[in-house]
Amino acid sequence: MGAVLVALAVLAGFAVRLVFPAERGVTVLASWTRGEAELFERVLAEFTEETGIEVDYQGTTALREVLLSEVDAGVPPDVAIVPSVGELTQYAQRGELTALDFELDDRSLGEVYGAPWVNEVRTGRDTRTAAYWFPVKVDLKSLVWYDAAAHGPDDFPRLLENGGSWCLGMGSDATSGWPGTDWVEDVLLQQAGPEVYEGWARGEEGPSTAWNGEAVERAWRTFGELVAAGGATRGVQSLTRDYGNASAGLNKGPVCQLDHQGSHARGNYGDLEAAFAPSARLFPGTQGRQRGWEAGADYAAMFRGTDEAEELMAWLAAPSTQRIWSEAVSDRNAEASGTLPPPLFAAPGTDASAGPGASAAADEVHDALAATLADPPEPLCLDASDVMPPALRDAFHQAVLTFLADQSRLPAILDELEAIRDTTATPDRAIPSVCGETD
Repeated sequence: MGAVLVALAVLAGFAVRLVFPAERGVTVLASWTRGEAELFERVLAEFTEETGIEVDYQGTTALREVLLSEVDAGVPPDVAIVPSVGELTQYAQRGELTALDFELDDRSLGEVYGAPWVNEVRTGRDTRTAAYWFPVKVDLKSLVWYDAAAHGPDDFPRLLENGGSWCLGMGSDATSGWPGTDWVEDVLLQQAGPEVYEGWARGEEGPSTAWNGEAVERAWRTFGELVAAGGATRGVQSLTRDYGNASAGLNKGPVCQLDHQGSHARGNYGDLEAAFAPSARLFPGTQGRQRGWEAGADYAAMFRGTDEAEELMAWLAAPSTQRIWSEAVSDRNAEASGTLPPPLFAAPGTDASAGPGASAAADEVHDALAATLADPPEPLCLDASDVMPPALRDAFHQAVLTFLADQSRLPAILDELEAIRDTTATPDRAIPSVCGETD
């Protein structure tokens, strides 16, 4: 294998790597497979060329289960890239993560990335606060996509009269339901504002942040009314429809006209001239006012504090490396049929055009997304379910599926989620910043 010797064992039904470190090697675990894995391996090849350090990369669609199994078995990867801040917070509290003390051009990670991307937390084994992760690439949400050649904002009222206009799919293997949690989170953010959203995401007690409180229940009901306007069966049908296939319906026929998805969805639209509108323009109870932007990310964390792992982490965090990622996407799109959307980053100065062969419209869309991330006119808030403890997040996913199957069960659903929050949430140990500030 070069950098490591790897044996396979089976623990709790999952393949687990038994990793034996070798000289100048780093192991990395992430969820990227197929085309995304190919791109990341191109980026890692640049690191190896620059440093001589070999990297053994494993991509899996069962990231949470594989990582937990490896950590519990005492053989964690050196570095893992995880989309859930809630999971990383728990690992940090258990003392499984190594603090990131390196600087980038004489600045700390917090100074380079800012809130809410880099939060310093205090663990049970340390009296100081420290940063334990940073975003490798990000996904801007609070967007509604549409075919710019067929529709414009003036068409939104007419399209909203028919719930069939929405591209709706909840399927995502073990994480099915998350597209619906994005809906509920975004509606709450736009209706109630960042302060309520942040308190709810952090698990704070109070009538405005309770799952069965008025604000959160209103967001759920708004979500249900929007997607079920075309008939109650649409919600049921979405339970088994893959979210990516649902988004692709915007460019098939078209099957649907509006898609509430993050910036990553551009890869599902083919050659469609897709444009986006801020989601609040289409949500009842917002007066069309955008009060914040939801965003997700893939965060790098260090589970084994070797010199080689720290060198890789510092390299991945540097804006210059993230530009290499953009170049890798452009090179791959020039070589292969079809395109992958260019990545977006949290660090300033890393945005790039949509790449060779992209239309002027695609470049314009990418520039608008990058500009919103770099200087959001409203607070930028982390995806709420990504911040929550894993047990509550998973219950939230399942609750969306139950709700869409039978919306009359909402009161019982929210009471159950509030009970889970009461037993799992620890606001005093949660990340301090879910929503960043604007100038």
